[in-house]
Amino acid sequence: MLTGKVLGKAIREAIARKKVTQVEVAKHFGVRGPSVQDWLNRGTIGKEKLSELWAYFSDVVGPEHWGLASYPSASGMVPHVAEPTVGTLAGSPPIVWPFELLSYGRLNALRRALGAKRYNEAVKDLDNQLDIVLTKWEREASEKRAQAAA
Repeated sequence: MLTGKVLGKAIREAIARKKVTQVEVAKHFGVRGPSVQDWLNRGTIGKEKLSELWAYFSDVVGPEHWGLASYPSASGMVPHVAEPTVGTLAGSPPIVWPFELLSYGRLNALRRALGAKRYNEAVKDLDNQLDIVLTKWEREASEKRAQAAA
């Protein structure tokens, strides 16, 4: 995670890529202009604003822009690239977002449109639906392994 002046530079670059003004950023985050200036000049942004910052600029930059391999799961953001976790093979490359129709950008646009509370409800619903489908495919894989062992 970037910090200090390097974070400030990253925020400035994200603002330029999104083609918004500092005033628009201040309005979005519910802060005054001097706060945004502090973000840019010193990289001082409250930890409680980080996930919102990542979400706001997710249409123009990914987690790597902020010095992250992925967005922390507690941030409410959908990870773009996940670090290897339990269930991945050691030394395997990171898991890249595999979906075409359910894109990272669509989820973040949904978050902005619904607000955090409704978005979290939507993500739980999506998670439940994905679990159903994933369970179906895991069952098939398990049956295939059992047939191969027989």
